[in-house]
Amino acid sequence: MTTNKEIPLNGLKYEVQEVVRHFAATVQSPTNYVATALLTAVGAVAGKRLIVEDGAYTNYGQLYSCLVGAPGAAKSPAMRVVMQPINEIDSQYYADYRAALKAWKKDQNSDKPILAKIACDDVTTEKLLSILYENENGVILHADELTDFLGNLNRYNNGDNTPKYTKIWSGDAVRVDRKGDESLRIDDPFLSILSSTQPVNLPRVFAKHAGTGFISRWLFCLPNAAPETRIEPNRIFYDYWANMVDRLREMPEIRLAFDEDAKYMLNEFDQRIKEETAYNVERKQNEIADYMIKQCYNVRRLAGIVHLMSQTNSIMGDEVAEYINVQEVATAEMMIDFYTECAKEVIATIEAGHGGFNVSSAALIKMIFEKFEVNNISELARAIGKSQQYVSKIYNS
Repeated sequence: MTTNKEIPLNGLKYEVQEVVRHFAATVQSPTNYVATALLTAVGAVAGKRLIVEDGAYTNYGQLYSCLVGAPGAAKSPAMRVVMQPINEIDSQYYADYRAALKAWKKDQNSDKPILAKIACDDVTTEKLLSILYENENGVILHADELTDFLGNLNRYNNGDNTPKYTKIWSGDAVRVDRKGDESLRIDDPFLSILSSTQPVNLPRVFAKHAGTGFISRWLFCLPNAAPETRIEPNRIFYDYWANMVDRLREMPEIRLAFDEDAKYMLNEFDQRIKEETAYNVERKQNEIADYMIKQCYNVRRLAGIVHLMSQTNSIMGDEVAEYINVQEVATAEMMIDFYTECAKEVIATIEAGHGGFNVSSAALIKMIFEKFEVNNISELARAIGKSQQYVSKIYNS
């Protein structure tokens, strides 16, 4: 799965565009991957200090992003180079925490120190909620492989934690009640997710979440062509990005509204989405219809993120303007169009892999046994989302 389309970057500050291209060339990763990782990171570091208001709803810049590509497509390097300054800040936070904890153990007259975080990776849902409770501005969850992340959602319980992530994306209150432990309630959670997966994993990862609203909350990114020639890293570009991360981390609360032209453009976008949603519902393409609806939220979130990196209102300037302009909305809409095209291909892949099994799973499995040599039934069962007993019964019939 690839695309010849590129995420539109023209609305972003020239230096930001150059950072994206430079990082892509240093790790030989598609610019689509680097740009998506960077957009997600900007929204995450700004956190709840970036407030986008349209008169009806309030949005932050939280995104759930998934880079989709074959092995060797340089998904992980793209995320790693963008996350580097964020991880360095987290390392310093941890060192400060250890020092404060050591001092507290000697004199416990004050409150026990709390570990400040911007990012996390291998974490259970319960621990993640504790982190969100202690870090009001939110965090970015960097899950290098989405299959591992989703597989660990219910690591220590028999329930399904996926609904918590759909609620967090929507900004709805979540709580965790644990036997013998403090109950936690987070009224206004903020979480961004940056992850990746291979096309072959899409049905196995997402098919069971069809119809739940979970799939529609993700921005899927397909790769364009990677730079043909790898170049050596130039510290100037990394320093610019690290400086931007610092400014985002230290910026005061910014409440953004849309100017009149931007409001008109948003209304036109909402109407287009409404028409496309109705069209897909009529064709019984409900997953795509649900995806389209969620883009009315994502376009506002992206508009706020773009605003922080635009030619005229960048966080790297002296002052960030309080209104999102029409050019920034146009850039956000073009980004949404890109991600929607990627999502349509991803959803088609999910439904093709899952739907075929639903129509006639037994016949399909028999065909696999007839056409291919199967050496490991348990691996085949896991790959197609069926139990080993079910596959074995068909094999022996």
